[in-house]
Amino acid sequence: MTAAIRTLRERLGLDIEVLSGGAPVAAVEMRRWLPYEAHRPAWRPTNGEFTGAVVLGFGSWHQAQDMGWHGLRWLNQVDRQIVGFTTSEVDVSMNACRDLGVAEDDLIWHGELNCDETYDERFDVVLANNYYKGTVEKSTDHWHVRGYPGFKSLASAIRERWPGLSMCCIGLDARERIEGVTDRTGLPLGSALALIKRAKFLVTTDSMAFHAAACFDTKTFALWTATSAVKSACPKFHATAVLLERSDLECRRDCQAASHRWTSCRDWKCQEIGIGQAMKPIAAFMEGQA
Repeated sequence: MTAAIRTLRERLGLDIEVLSGGAPVAAVEMRRWLPYEAHRPAWRPTNGEFTGAVVLGFGSWHQAQDMGWHGLRWLNQVDRQIVGFTTSEVDVSMNACRDLGVAEDDLIWHGELNCDETYDERFDVVLANNYYKGTVEKSTDHWHVRGYPGFKSLASAIRERWPGLSMCCIGLDARERIEGVTDRTGLPLGSALALIKRAKFLVTTDSMAFHAAACFDTKTFALWTATSAVKSACPKFHATAVLLERSDLECRRDCQAASHRWTSCRDWKCQEIGIGQAMKPIAAFMEGQA
């Protein structure tokens, strides 16, 4: 969404009101770090008339409709594809820019995001396994399968190969704590974003950290398990990311698009990404940094 907002502001001079279909508390926290002026809580209208808004974000249309707002300037119309599995979420949000006449060559694919610059810690490597089982299983039935069970082993391999690198985690299960890796799980979002921005590289899953790193041009190695590479990763937006996945699996083609896979899969072979496979692109990156 940040790339589309930037395009609308810089190409068309529009002021943006950010709506979110997610939880209000999370939406407020995220909007604090968008480098734009309009951050007032979208779910607390002073009256039924709210005009001139550009609506982006999946779920926002239904949220605003339920609140009875009128006069909204709707982009990504209801009869258009809002979100699916044939194109990335980033490209879908760009439809708002296309609808208003922004030429394809004028689309800005690099998003912008602020962070808490007053938070002064820095680590060479940031780990973020944000879908580990135990954190999300109470709120969703299957989202924990988007995590990577081998995070502890991969982190240990990185530390052994490059002992001089400082490492921290901002989203790991307590059972995955590793000696020599500083635990920063639970930091405020702005501080976590600062760590991602300053890192030499990030190791994560399909997560908030993955998308935020794209705005900071932070090199990212993403363990892609039970999630759609088409829907959640955009080569133009996530230009600094390397997806590590089991491309040999037939089910990878429609993972997440075919909802029955999340309810019927019993072996989750997609989570069996070898440490050697993951280490190979990291090693190539580190050699290029030398």
